[in-house]
Amino acid sequence: MCSVMGTWNRRAYGLEKWRRGETKLYIIDWEFAGWAPFPWDALKATWLCVEEDDEWQKLVKSIFPDSCEYLDADWQWRSKGYVTLL
Repeated sequence: MCSVMGTWNRRAYGLEKWRRGETKLYIIDWEFAGWAPFPWDALKATWLCVEEDDEWQKLVKSIFPDSCEYLDADWQWRSKGYVTLL
């Protein structure tokens, strides 16, 4: 069932087609949905790292190899800018 403006409607958004296996169903979690810049996931994952060669930092760089430049720049800004992030 799907809620459409506060009412429950069995046919809303093609759920009948999904039940028959004619289409895919996509669920969006609107609480966490939204646009974020390219390196956002990598930067957010290292938000609480306090050492440059931290094991977690190395792991994140291996998972997000395209974000290494951003991670290095972020580390320089945080370590030399005397900014406390809480």
